[in-house]
Amino acid sequence: MRLRLALIVLLTAGCYGGSATTVPTRHARTNCGSVTLAQGHGWRARSTTSGGFRIAEATTADFRESAGEFPDASLRHLPPDGIFVTAWDSGRELRRNLGPHCPMPYRLAEFRHDPGWEGQPSVNVPQYVLWTRIGRHALDVRVFFGQQHPGALVVRRAQDELASLRWRLCDSG
Repeated sequence: MRLRLALIVLLTAGCYGGSATTVPTRHARTNCGSVTLAQGHGWRARSTTSGGFRIAEATTADFRESAGEFPDASLRHLPPDGIFVTAWDSGRELRRNLGPHCPMPYRLAEFRHDPGWEGQPSVNVPQYVLWTRIGRHALDVRVFFGQQHPGALVVRRAQDELASLRWRLCDSG
């Protein structure tokens, strides 16, 4: 699972769905804070560090795998009104071409929409992807819905959760 996630992260880049031209290089970091999403009404949220990534996840359904694993089972069982949000920070990057900076709060309308994608665990689950950066940090944010055409209330709920995203970046490194 981690290899699959790493491949997805490395092969996808750029605000609005651009492509990566180099492989990210990480180095040791100190004083790194967490990446968090709010656990508002009807949401479950968690944060972890796994495989060199700092990760936040939130869902309106259930977590069906351990924190830090790609949510295949969670997405397969996402109800039609379900939402799953992930945010990944790979830490400070040495490379210079990290792509564009997208200001927060992130707007779902800025995300690349993939109705079908490699490794898609269920045909009814689209992914919305935003690759951006803050300073020297490469960031990957994804939103998954339990149906291809979510209603306005479900989209608004996902947007509200995106607005709760907080990156606590490394002080040095």
